[in-house]
Amino acid sequence: MDGATLQARIYAGYAKGALKLGTDYGIYRPIAATNPLTSLIVTQKAALIAKDLSWMKVNKHGEMVWLCITDGRQTLTGDYLSSATEKFFIASQLLNQPILCIKCNRTVRLMRMPVSATIGAVAYQGECAASMQDILGAAGANGAFGTGWPASILLKGRAESTGSGLPGATRNVGWEVLLPSSIGVTIQESDVLIDDLGRKYSIQAAEQSDLGWRLVTVEEHP
Repeated sequence: MDGATLQARIYAGYAKGALKLGTDYGIYRPIAATNPLTSLIVTQKAALIAKDLSWMKVNKHGEMVWLCITDGRQTLTGDYLSSATEKFFIASQLLNQPILCIKCNRTVRLMRMPVSATIGAVAYQGECAASMQDILGAAGANGAFGTGWPASILLKGRAESTGSGLPGATRNVGWEVLLPSSIGVTIQESDVLIDDLGRKYSIQAAEQSDLGWRLVTVEEHP
């Protein structure tokens, strides 16, 4: 028996287990930058488990990694699993390893300032909301959020002072954002994220790995 044959048998076992333990999820494979949930591959049973396969542990604050029991013969890394109440993306589906998923708690749009052909006295270009272009997702009409990509957004890092020194002034808080490898674009420092709650995040660092994108961001306040 080789590795591929063993993997097929493992996934067949996952499929049987999901029929007993899981609920229905739509499996979506992103094909468009505006909305990743337009191409439904299949609807099948899946069970999402925290921590490990013992079913005896639960996730705590700051933990969005889940193990997925489903028929992996139908899924790929970067696919989304969507039910009526929750969404996940597959971060890793390695040979003979558990299927690793990230639970999504927000939906985001990624925006970027276009490169200007002209500069002023110094080679500096500021951020102008009216000039920002959507890279992922699409703005709706009349200032509505529109469509975006499900993502994990969790508190990470320290709050930064705005420097105003005014009573009641809020600090810019650090957040960690996780997105799948299937986004199809290269995220850059200084790109901007907007979530479905209207919060705005400036990307300070962008790391791409086998698990997808991990972004270090700072929430911007008006």
